[in-house]
Amino acid sequence: MDAEFVLNNNTVARPLSTPPFDIEYTLTATVNGCATSMQITVDVNVNLNPIADAGADKVICLSESTTIGGTPTATPPPTGGATISGVLWSVPPSSTITSTLNNPLVSPTLNTQYRVVVVASNGCTDTDFVNITVNPKQKIEIIHGSTRIRMDARRQEN
Repeated sequence: MDAEFVLNNNTVARPLSTPPFDIEYTLTATVNGCATSMQITVDVNVNLNPIADAGADKVICLSESTTIGGTPTATPPPTGGATISGVLWSVPPSSTITSTLNNPLVSPTLNTQYRVVVVASNGCTDTDFVNITVNPKQKIEIIHGSTRIRMDARRQEN
């Protein structure tokens, strides 16, 4: 792969470079006007992130439940052999873990944002969010002549 990466400081004994893949450098040292070159290969171990998918935002009615998470919620990094070592759900801003299931069942009573953090065995993570909107149950009133029927989510009255 032809690419050129600049070192952070080419005048120090240990310059820093952060290429995203294996790369071959040509090192040229000049002393008293005489130049000497050598090629060195730097092996780069790139740890890729897993992919987190909290699923699509949803709308539910009060007292209903819904399953959150993608299909799948956690995808391992595409290369490197890392596996998924954890799926952690929480409700920001708290970092308290509410579930470690891939697709937990939730029953929020208010509009709620859930955060999922997927941890790979290589130590890398990815984060995604899903919003659950909670609509109140609607009240229905039916009037027929002198009869009135009111209904809501909890009871019926005559």
